[in-house]
Amino acid sequence: MPSLTYKEAAHRVLIEAGLPLHAHEIARRAIDAGLVVTTGKTPQATMEAALCVAVRGTEPLFVRTAPRTFSLRDPSAPAPTPSPRARKRRDRPQTAASASRTCRPNKRPPPFCARS
Repeated sequence: MPSLTYKEAAHRVLIEAGLPLHAHEIARRAIDAGLVVTTGKTPQATMEAALCVAVRGTEPLFVRTAPRTFSLRDPSAPAPTPSPRARKRRDRPQTAASASRTCRPNKRPPPFCARS
């Protein structure tokens, strides 16, 4: 069987477990089951990093239930909505002025801004 990604392996392990697990336990079970083949020194840290990124995704499969402990998101539960401030920032189109920091004449310019 080909090796799965850490995210796919975590999904399978958590379905089988049916309860929240610590990231190190998820990694141990995935490696023991042969779902993930690794030669790295810290597969537990890699699993935790993959789960942390997956929790912050647009449609997360996982939810953090405690520090370093993850569970599958309930499929019937609605996805969390971003805060109004985050939504406003994300929906605002980026202009050339906002993309490159410009000097403001009434404020002290940043060190990288050339004075005219």
